[in-house]
Formats: sequence, C-alpha cells, structure tokens
Amino acid sequence: MARYELWLCDDIGQRIADSNGKTFLKSFLSLTATRSLNQVGQFTLTLPPSFDESLLAVDRMVQVWRRPTGGQLGLWRIYFIRKWRFATEGSRDTIEISGPDS
Repeated sequence: MARYELWLCDDIGQRIADSNGKTFLKSFLSLTATRSLNQVGQFTLTLPPSFDESLLAVDRMVQVWRRPTGGQLGLWRIYFIRKWRFATEGSRDTIEISGPDS
C-alpha cells in the first residue's frame, strides 16, 4: 500500500513549519485529489479545528508526496490553496481547504 505525506509550502515552495516546528501536515482528516491529463486537477483537504489557520493564505501550496510499497518517496502533485472554510461534519468541526493543481 502506498504511503502519502502532505507538506504545506509558501507561494515560492518553501516548507512552512507550524508552531511545534513540524513541516508536514500529519493530522489531516481526509484528502481528495485528482490528477488529470490536459485538464486542471483539484484537491480538497479536511483538517481538524486545532490546525493553525494563520498558516493558510491564497496561493500557498500543498505538496503531495507518495511512497509506493518498496519504493522511494517522490512528489506526486502540487496544489494551490485558493479557498478555505470552517465546516461541521456531524458533531465535528473541521477546516476544509481546496484549490487547483499546478
């Protein structure tokens, strides 16, 4: 089974650390991402309410890295943050961010 890592980056691709010094999005709740040939892909990432929303800004990037079973970690796709919203799913509050790929 492939493993994925998500990295939050600024608008020039530099990784952004949270207040704990972590530079990757480990505590995400869900990710939906498309990668299309000759079309723009989209992503939606759901984060817990504990995520520091001050790290979010338009045109910051979410890098999706993939490690196939027995393989090496490689960049799968880069998505741009274009919008985010605060939502409630059932009884759980969330932060949902979304946008197009590069």
